[in-house]
Amino acid sequence: MYCKIGIQLEKQYERILNKYDTSSKMRLGLFVLLLIVFFINIYILNVHTTFVADDYNFHLLAQSIHSPQDYFAVLYQRYFGWTGRMISESFLYWFLLLDKNIFNIINSFGYIYLVLLIYFNIVGKAKIFLSLLVFINIFLFALLPAFGQDLLWITGSANYLWSTLIALSYTLLWRCYSPKRIKLYNHPLFLIFCTVLGFLAGVTNENTSIAIFFMSIAFIICYKKWYNKIYVFSIFATVSELLGSLFLLLAPGNFVRAQIAGHVSLLKNFYKTFGDLFDPECFLIPLLLFLMVNCKMKLNR
Repeated sequence: MYCKIGIQLEKQYERILNKYDTSSKMRLGLFVLLLIVFFINIYILNVHTTFVADDYNFHLLAQSIHSPQDYFAVLYQRYFGWTGRMISESFLYWFLLLDKNIFNIINSFGYIYLVLLIYFNIVGKAKIFLSLLVFINIFLFALLPAFGQDLLWITGSANYLWSTLIALSYTLLWRCYSPKRIKLYNHPLFLIFCTVLGFLAGVTNENTSIAIFFMSIAFIICYKKWYNKIYVFSIFATVSELLGSLFLLLAPGNFVRAQIAGHVSLLKNFYKTFGDLFDPECFLIPLLLFLMVNCKMKLNR
């Protein structure tokens, strides 16, 4: 009796597995189902995350905003008095003007968008790999140094999660390009979109903006080698990203904050950052080696 049940279960499992292998609809359904599960999980975490530290100070300032003019006046004061991160600041004060329950929903969707951006930046096309989707969520939870601070805390999510969404949206433009899409990428409206997105990506974060600028240069070099052409969209995107980076880095508020913080040793910071490459708790060296080997293989094709 038990043998017959076991055989029937095995046949049922094989039937489901074969159906999964042959049915794109089932893969898509499972993909969406996993996203719903991840959304519920991150929503619960958002609900149980209250105001923390800077949230109280910025919330008091947000209460003085009663019109679009007040909103932009606050951003103007921040740019000239403290920081050039206008993207993060814009998200922060907008979130603090919302009810916390609404923010919980919006921020949960932001996390799902982050997962999808990472996924499609890896895959580069509309193809479903359920294991990859699961591993992305596991690695985000396990490897982010401060998961709650980066993704749940209002001030932290505005500075890190939401600015990263813009940066990864920009990188996705480069990742998904192929000569088959040249008509879309050369369309005037798409060129305007690339220009705006490039500028916004440059204003996101000091480290990120410089990194994706050099990423843009690397893609231009690769495109030149692979397709023997430098595309118009790549020039628009790279130049606008550089302008956004300069807008961020040269903000008067940065120099005001530097005077308050005191002298910062660039050499000491470089030594610490370089030392992090060899930190056994980091995976930077294996990651760099993997990227170098992968790029070399692509360039040799």
